[in-house]
Amino acid sequence: MSQSSSLETTPAASPTPLPPIKRSDILSRLVRLCLKEFREILRDRRTIITLVAMPILVYPLLSLVFSRFVLTTLVTAQQETLTIGFRTEDEQAAFQSLISDGHQLLEQDGEDTSDLQDKTFGVAILGSSLLQAQDEGAIQVAIYIDPDSPPRSPRWKIRLLQGDSQAASVERSLTRRLDRVNRFWFAQILGRIGRPLQVPADFQTSIVKSESGPPVSLASFIPLMLLLMTITGAVYPAIDLTAGERERGTLEALIAAPIPRAGLLVAKYVTVLFVAMLTAIANLSAMLITIYVGQLESLVFGDRGLTFDVVIQVFGLLVLFAAFFSAVLLAVTSFARSFKEAQAYLIPLMLLTIAPGILSLAPSLTIEGPLAAAPLVNITLMARDIFDGSINPAWGMVVIATTSLYAMAALAIAAQIFGTDAVLYGSSTGWREFLSRPLERANTASLSSALSCLAVLFIAFFVSVGILRRIQVSPLQQIVIAGVAQAVIFLVIPLLFAGWLRLRFRPAFGTRFPPLLSFVAALGLGVSMWTIAHELVLLNELLGWVDLAKSAERVKSQLEQWRSLPVFLPVLVFGVLPAISEEVFFRGLLFRSLFARGNAWLAILVSSLAFAAFHVVNGTLLTPERFFPSLFAGLVLGVLAWRFQSIWPGMLAHAVHNSGLLLLAYYQPQVDATLKSWNWAIDDQAHLPWPLLAVGGGLVLGTLLISWLTYRSESPDDRTALGRDSVGSTTNVGASHEVEAPEVEAATE
Repeated sequence: MSQSSSLETTPAASPTPLPPIKRSDILSRLVRLCLKEFREILRDRRTIITLVAMPILVYPLLSLVFSRFVLTTLVTAQQETLTIGFRTEDEQAAFQSLISDGHQLLEQDGEDTSDLQDKTFGVAILGSSLLQAQDEGAIQVAIYIDPDSPPRSPRWKIRLLQGDSQAASVERSLTRRLDRVNRFWFAQILGRIGRPLQVPADFQTSIVKSESGPPVSLASFIPLMLLLMTITGAVYPAIDLTAGERERGTLEALIAAPIPRAGLLVAKYVTVLFVAMLTAIANLSAMLITIYVGQLESLVFGDRGLTFDVVIQVFGLLVLFAAFFSAVLLAVTSFARSFKEAQAYLIPLMLLTIAPGILSLAPSLTIEGPLAAAPLVNITLMARDIFDGSINPAWGMVVIATTSLYAMAALAIAAQIFGTDAVLYGSSTGWREFLSRPLERANTASLSSALSCLAVLFIAFFVSVGILRRIQVSPLQQIVIAGVAQAVIFLVIPLLFAGWLRLRFRPAFGTRFPPLLSFVAALGLGVSMWTIAHELVLLNELLGWVDLAKSAERVKSQLEQWRSLPVFLPVLVFGVLPAISEEVFFRGLLFRSLFARGNAWLAILVSSLAFAAFHVVNGTLLTPERFFPSLFAGLVLGVLAWRFQSIWPGMLAHAVHNSGLLLLAYYQPQVDATLKSWNWAIDDQAHLPWPLLAVGGGLVLGTLLISWLTYRSESPDDRTALGRDSVGSTTNVGASHEVEAPEVEAATE
């Protein structure tokens, strides 16, 4: 009897689920990561000792140099001639007689009268322009008789500029002698009964603010020095913990470990911030010790001296600055593939950092308006005001809030870049590969190529506008030269880039023919955008960016030259031609490159910001009043380019907008006369009447809404035209190359 056997299978045991990660475990893991990064950065003791110990040696040496040269300069400045201004020679003679009498009385009293012996004076008789001359800096002290004072008892007014210590010292010496004359006359008339007590030398001293601001104080240099030293301390660890580890081959192991990249980046950020603060503390301590030992606190900080509260506030500001700049450095160095490449990136960054710091030395700049939100500028100005004791708490909170936001934004950018495959495994490109022409054709330019073209255009635009401002030619020749320069910069250069990169013209520049409805929408936007642009110009004056009255005078002189020419020339050169050439690049090459690789709204915003930045540059000057109107126009034109996938509607709207503004300016006298006949006068510095603003704004919003609702959904052919769907792709330095099917390639040629 056979017995059958069967194979018995036992079910596999289910895996034991992992316990959930506790918050305490995450925190302890982050602490271990930070300690690991601390050990890594502190292993090079020579570098750390140099960063911390160098300030202890540098500041005493700086104090010796300061004592030897700067103080000598100050003493020499005190011996320079001080000019006193009078209105008339009679007032000068009367005042000089009073001072002489007071001087003799002080000598009779046995008091010290050497306070005027070491000073050299100059006298100027300026008549009715006395106060204006003082405001312009021609004289330091203005002395005159108050016209409202009684004739028998004139009141002398002594006027000096705020912050002028030399003039203040002379004022004290003069009023000391006048006071002695008054006391003498009081003693003579106190016994006379029945006569009014009137003094012959009644006077009043007033301190006014100079139009150019007070002189630069020595305390203004300290924030710049502290910020530069803090930056220096953060540079080395930022490079070593990112590009340095990649060069040593240790960063790949960290990325491959079961550790979140965000946690690893936070650990590196804390380490860089720690070293930066260590350097800042060393610099602040060395500076305070040097000032105290050298007895320089009264000279540097004035009569207030240096208090503990000021030190605490400055230290907190250094913490904020170190947090911001450490994040910026990590964002830059995370992109670098080697130590040398990171150093090359940081050199221009350091130069950009020094420029805002130098702005803090300008006494006329204050923390208000846009400067309170300007990176680096706001911190240096706030540190200067803390030392001067004139900090505004409200604007100080704005500085703290905006700088914190900038730090978080920089850290977010670093998180997007840190540890990506392109940075970890991409090799450095040699000059031959960088300059070599691509072998295959592409639909759109790569992002690096588009930004390189933007940089070349900016340099060419800046140089050309500056040269045109120096050329002394007739208005006709100037317009012709400007038109040629505009065409060469924004047409020829992008076309040369596209030809070198083997770009297909139609998808790279967006020259497909759009629906006819797009031209109707463009025409409506072109005739209505100026109403909102006018209000945005007025917004600049509200923010304190520009004085529209002064700008209007400059524009009127330019219009007078243009009115001597046929109207079609200014319209063609400054209206139509810029619309064609600028749209080819900003909504063509640049927008298509950004849109093919990212979000449409981000592409619109970035291209609009670049468009506005170009319009702010005016030769060697900046015209910030053009930023908001240009940004608004760029956003509207970007939406047109996106919704209709073509540059032609935006080109029409741009040309109509520019030409309309030029025609209004060209025929301004006739337009003003017509509006006055309708009892509807519009001033350049006044808001538009609300009916006109409502019609213009409504037309803009309505046109954009109709364009949005009637636009058909994106088709595969449209995405192919933008280079966003391809059968295969190979990346090259110059462009985004795609291997297309023959029928698609034929359609896009």
